[in-house]
This record gives sequence, structure tokens and C-alpha cells, in this order.
Amino acid sequence: MSNLAIVPTPQNTVMDEKEIKTIEPRFAKVVTLAKIYNVSKPTVYRWLKEAERSNEWPQLFIEVTSSLTLVNLKEFERFLYSKHRKYL
Repeated sequence: MSNLAIVPTPQNTVMDEKEIKTIEPRFAKVVTLAKIYNVSKPTVYRWLKEAERSNEWPQLFIEVTSSLTLVNLKEFERFLYSKHRKYL
């Protein structure tokens, strides 16, 4: 008898590293976001600090270690749309 709530099967288990690439990315490093959006790393960090101060984006990023911040891609996109034309 297994104590697992969900029993591993070929359909729900990654058996080869090539299969991982088919999973939609959920997080990105700050340096990657800077490249994607053609901005500097300090700009991305400034945006993250702004979001943190507002308390409206609690799931925007995770500081895994002191040198690794992972940003939730969907939340980051939503955050950017919230900033749209606010500079006007």
C-alpha cells in the first residue's frame, strides 16, 4: 500500500529532461526579465521594490537566496499593465 495521495504514473511523471521543456515557465530570474523587456537589471529591481512597497503584489517574486530572485511571469505582466501610462 502506498501512502501517496497521488500515485506516480507515466502520464504525471517527468521521465526525461526533454519533457521539462514542454512545461510553461512560471518564474524567471531578474537578468532574464531585463533582457526580455529590454531594460536594465536595476530597473527591474526598482519595479520589484515599488511593487513590494505597494503591498498589492504579494506573489510577484520570491527571494530564494540573497543572490537569487525569481519573478512570477504572469504577475509581472499584470504589474506592468498596472503601470501603463501612469507616468503621464
